[in-house]
Amino acid sequence: MVLIIGLFLFVNLLLLFINIICFCNKSRYFIYSMFINNIISVTTLLMCINYIKELMLKSDWTALLDIVPVIVPILTIYFIGVCVIQMILMILFYKK
Repeated sequence: MVLIIGLFLFVNLLLLFINIICFCNKSRYFIYSMFINNIISVTTLLMCINYIKELMLKSDWTALLDIVPVIVPILTIYFIGVCVIQMILMILFYKK
């Protein structure tokens, strides 16, 4: 499960760079790539929540104490950064 979450995060980051490239080239695919990026972001967050829920149901408290304090701040900063960049790109895209 962690490997799949990591893969989704990598694809999310790759799509963010594709968003920036499409924005700079004024491509019509900018909106489509942003929509797909948002779907992958939400899916990744739901997968993380589901993974933590599974650990809680298994009562695997050592894994929770090892994983959650490290992953939650990293994912929070990552997703806030991605959302801010996407909002800035969307505002600038519609201003043009």
